[in-house]
Amino acid sequence: MAIAGGLRAVRLAVVLAALIAVLAGGYGLHKVRKQATVRRALAAGVSAYSAKNWTEAAGHLGRYLAAMPLDVDILLAYADAQMRRRPQSRASVGEAVRALEAVCRIKRGDPKASETLVQLYQSMNASIEAERVARAWNEVHPDDVRAQQSLAAALIAQQKLDDAVKVLEQVVAARMPQAPWLSCGSATRSSPCRKA
Repeated sequence: MAIAGGLRAVRLAVVLAALIAVLAGGYGLHKVRKQATVRRALAAGVSAYSAKNWTEAAGHLGRYLAAMPLDVDILLAYADAQMRRRPQSRASVGEAVRALEAVCRIKRGDPKASETLVQLYQSMNASIEAERVARAWNEVHPDDVRAQQSLAAALIAQQKLDDAVKVLEQVVAARMPQAPWLSCGSATRSSPCRKA
């Protein structure tokens, strides 16, 4: 009877080992298939993007990004493809905004993503969002004139004229330290240089 019990334990161990091997093999196969699918989606997306087939590129790149959401270059290409799709839809613009916001979260103040995102927000009359992105861009790249101009434009769109003047004065002072009008004070209505 002890032999029968030992035999059952061996059989159970063999069955469990076989089950573990099958499950591990299935998991490994699933992982390999998923990686192959992701590689195919990337290749098809890059090919469609190169061929300027924006709708197809957006679809394939979107599938790739579902598995690899931190790939900045592909996020930028995906956003570009979404913006170039025709006919344009709110959904595709929303996808472009989400992709560009993701780039700005991954690489705060990324110039390409920030500039495009500010322009998109301004075209949507979302000047508060445009200011937020432009301000982050300007903080990371304080010497980038495009960041400063974008911030000033977003401030002007919100009627924050005094803040916009300060930003633009900083731009001019950095570019033209000998500008005579800067010695007269701020370029506001109360400026001592302004004639009545």
